[in-house]
Parts: sequence; structure tokens; C-alpha cells
Amino acid sequence: MRERRWHRPPGAGEPGTRSPAPLAARWSRAARAEVFGDLRAALAYLLTACLAGGSLLGATTAPAPAAGAPGEARPGCPFPLDNRTGTTCVTREVYERAGADVQRAAALGLAWVLVVQAGVALGTFDRFRTTPRRA
Repeated sequence: MRERRWHRPPGAGEPGTRSPAPLAARWSRAARAEVFGDLRAALAYLLTACLAGGSLLGATTAPAPAAGAPGEARPGCPFPLDNRTGTTCVTREVYERAGADVQRAAALGLAWVLVVQAGVALGTFDRFRTTPRRA
């Protein structure tokens, strides 16, 4: 079996050329400091991963607004979905799925707010913890 080796791209390492930056270096310190302040890199990456994961999970709610949100039961329509154009009667399964989509969308918004607030709070705490006290 052949051994796999990493091959440098042509011209890499020669004077006046740059090799591609590793993934960790793509998000520069300046950009991280702009978003999370003085927060340590490991915590900033953890919070970024939480935001990215939450966004991917929240993206599954994309069809929800088009279908509508669960409404109040009416005579002859126990499971209505209300949207901008009117009300549609659906099965119980579709009604419950639409309710779950609405809850996931709300959870996504709340997660964004909480993760950003956690980043700001942790950055502020870390700055005060590492700043020397004046006598």
C-alpha cells in the first residue's frame, strides 16, 4: 500500500510566495477581537461552533413559514395552519410538525442572542480578570 504524503503546491516555500493559511489562521485575531473582545481563542471558537451548529439546525425550519403556523381549532377544522393568505386544514401530523418548526425557529433566535451575550460576558469577565489592579 502506498504511503500518503502531503505535497506542497508548486512554488510554495519559495521567496515571495505564501502557502495557504491553515483553517485556524483564517479567522484572524483582529476579527475575533472585534466580535468577542478579549475572550480567549478557545472560548471564541467554541462559541462560534455553537452559533454555526445552531444555525444549521435552525436552517431545517426554512419550509415552516411557507406552510404556516398552527392556529386555533375551528368547527370542521381541528388542525388549521394560518399563513398570510388564509387558513388551511391539515392532518394532525402536519400540524404538529409545523408547531415544532415554529418552536425551532424561535429557539434559533434565542440561541443566537444567548450565545452572543455569553461571548460578551465572558470577554468582559476575562478582561477584568487579566487586567492588573491599580493601587
